[in-house]
Amino acid sequence: MQFVNPSCLYFLFAALIPVIVHLFRLQRYRRVYFSNVRLLQEINTQQKKNARLREYAVLSARVFTVVCLVLAFAQPYLLPDDTVAAGTGSRVSVYMDNSFSMQAPAERSVLLEKAKEQVRRILKAFPPDASVQFLTNDFKGEDQAFLPPAKILERLEQTDYCALPRSLSEVRARQQALFEQSGVDSRQRLCYYVSDFQKAGFDLKPGDSLSVLVFVPVKGVDYANVSLDSARLETPVLQAGREVPLRVFLQNRSDREQLQVPLRLFVGESQVGAYPVDLAPGERKEVVLPLRIEKSGNLQGFVEVADYPMQFDNRLYFSLQVSTRIKVFHLYQEEPSAAVSKVFAGDSAFDYRLFPLRNIDYGHLKTADLIIADAVREYPSALVSELEQFVNRGGSLLSIPAAPSALEPDFIPDARLSLALTGSTRAPFVTEERSVKRLAAEHPVFGLALSSVSSNASLPLTRARYPLPSSTKVPVQNLMAFSTENTGEDAAFLQVYHVGKGFLYLLASPLGKEYTDFQEHYTFVVALLNMAFYKGGATEIYHAASGRDGLYFPSASFPESAEQAVYHIVPTGKAGFDLIPSLRRAGSETVFFLQGAVIEAGNYLLTDRKSVDIPLSFNYSRSESEKECLDEAALRESLRKLRLKNGFVMNPDRIDLAKSVERMNRGQELWKVFLIFALVFALLETLFLRGRLRNPWYRAAKKD
Repeated sequence: MQFVNPSCLYFLFAALIPVIVHLFRLQRYRRVYFSNVRLLQEINTQQKKNARLREYAVLSARVFTVVCLVLAFAQPYLLPDDTVAAGTGSRVSVYMDNSFSMQAPAERSVLLEKAKEQVRRILKAFPPDASVQFLTNDFKGEDQAFLPPAKILERLEQTDYCALPRSLSEVRARQQALFEQSGVDSRQRLCYYVSDFQKAGFDLKPGDSLSVLVFVPVKGVDYANVSLDSARLETPVLQAGREVPLRVFLQNRSDREQLQVPLRLFVGESQVGAYPVDLAPGERKEVVLPLRIEKSGNLQGFVEVADYPMQFDNRLYFSLQVSTRIKVFHLYQEEPSAAVSKVFAGDSAFDYRLFPLRNIDYGHLKTADLIIADAVREYPSALVSELEQFVNRGGSLLSIPAAPSALEPDFIPDARLSLALTGSTRAPFVTEERSVKRLAAEHPVFGLALSSVSSNASLPLTRARYPLPSSTKVPVQNLMAFSTENTGEDAAFLQVYHVGKGFLYLLASPLGKEYTDFQEHYTFVVALLNMAFYKGGATEIYHAASGRDGLYFPSASFPESAEQAVYHIVPTGKAGFDLIPSLRRAGSETVFFLQGAVIEAGNYLLTDRKSVDIPLSFNYSRSESEKECLDEAALRESLRKLRLKNGFVMNPDRIDLAKSVERMNRGQELWKVFLIFALVFALLETLFLRGRLRNPWYRAAKKD
């Protein structure tokens, strides 16, 4: 048995007062004389005996009355099992979910306000001197401390939504860290979780079975929600005057059909398009929006859908860097191909540069969008390493093979390069005349200019080639292929390998009339131009607002003194926010770390306030858009599967949470029982004094 107010037990000494009064016999007797006292003496003997018994009964009643009153004020209770109650040395942790999913509507309010009310009830059930940790999704430094409930109630009123979703395993780890730091025994750990308990975030694992875990689910009303999940571009190298497709993905996260949902596209703060969208229940739909790029430089905007009540997932921000000129570097060993120069040299949209292999500046290669390695017979190790880094971080590389010589009949071009990037090399030179029969019109290299190719269309002819290798190391796709008589399988004339974030293009034949007429075909111009436009796959047009991941940029985007410069992340067109990230150069990339700062969704600039202005966009995670939550029955089943014997579920919609928490904290209270006993003993004392209750032995003797 434990006591809420054990100091009251000192008043048990008051039980000695009735004993002292009894010993001193403060009542005085008056003597009366009679002539004949024989009969009175017999009666007096019996009355004295009865009076003595009555005095003992009254004394006992008074002592027990005082003892029971003292025990009632000490508030005794019996603990359930082996747990320890709050306020008697235990520590309590209360977690309240304040993620964006708590924006969901509830009766007369939203889930966050309903959760706050449940936390208030929990805190008020603790004694004033209890030690409580209050934890939210913010994971602030001040959360890692035990405070009295009154302080927690003050902080509770200031709690707002947090952009970071947290799983229960993260919350448990945070709680355990404070418990262990404070040296709290497992039996003295009491944890409350107030949340809507999204299914995706309930990832508890079997662990400490001695700690008491109490789950308080808050449930709202049904609602419809349409979320803007993601957006992407498949044309990362952008030019002014072009229209690019912006692919936007929407999802109807309810079981109701949503008709004519307005989807709007903004560039800057100006609306440039509106598109009504119909969504079936649970449907996820891709919508392609035409984005017209008017001028070079930084382009920022957002896509918006009108939806209520969940509003955090209604807008997606994006940022683009529109190139003034696309950089194409042409590497050659002996003579550059005139066909390649004709494609790029006369076009003002390209920054076309020739680099002889004997006089190459490796530092400039990382700034290119497309590198064309033209008839390079021998790749130096340093060049292979630099080209490998270039492709892996998102560059495009086209390798045109060199022609064989009589001195080297078994010569295989770019063997060292292709082995490093794809894990395989070309086959030896083959002389046979074949026509290209198939062109991958669906791939952006051709699809950006050719919607389809007729089966009767004239395609390039080859007279000699190096059979291109397949690869098990990286994905490979045939862009142009022709049939072989020997196997009946498709053999590639032009292949693309997906290496890291970039692309490696291999051409089967050297550029020369004696080997192929590809350089004279219109597909040659289309392929080279779109290789320059389609650099590095899909563009990363926004980042997560969580601040957990680093921001990666090519080091060429920053001056050599970038590590000494001070960079700022500031909102576009606004004031009041200024984040200074730390940076680190990692080879050809520069990484900026946000120090875990949670950034409000929107458009920003990464700037040194001198020469660098890189547009950035941040968006909130869409994991909180999920509506699938665990109800009371599902929570109990999950706890059963986890074998958490000290795991409890308290549904505030069905029970009085304050009383349940109080019973959980204090066990079975006994103060009312002792108060009733005190009243009973006081009543017995009164009855004894008034003579209503006589000694049963005396009544039996009188009958005899």
